[in-house]
Amino acid sequence: MADPPEARALHDAAGAGALIRARAPASPLKFALLWGLPAALLSLFIAFMMMGAGHGWVTPFWFSLGGFVAFPVGIWALVAPARLHPRVYAALLLLALASDYQLYAMSDAEGWQYFQRAAPFSFFWLALWSLWQLAFLRAFLIALRDRAA
Repeated sequence: MADPPEARALHDAAGAGALIRARAPASPLKFALLWGLPAALLSLFIAFMMMGAGHGWVTPFWFSLGGFVAFPVGIWALVAPARLHPRVYAALLLLALASDYQLYAMSDAEGWQYFQRAAPFSFFWLALWSLWQLAFLRAFLIALRDRAA
């Protein structure tokens, strides 16, 4: 009985890399939009609910609007077959850090009692918010590894 194509891919010269490429989506952009836009909508919905008609934690609402760009681009960075230069990912990581600092500063000015009042949704929103940043971090590390090889 012949081995399935996935098993043969592990034995060829490319090794596990061929198996990973075989599982990559046919269209990275469509895949990124398919998963990134719902993540952005979920982020915006949770942020909207935490606003409490202006009497809750309002800051995440404004940041969630940026998720419509950040989530799809972050997912695309993970699944795209061509890697960008590590400096591009480093710039995106700096942008992520700057947005985190701005989120902290605006939340501090607004008052942390609103963050605490919205718990556990505030923690879930923060975890969701960090996903696109972790995607950029992983893409950066992969680009560094590929560049060094």
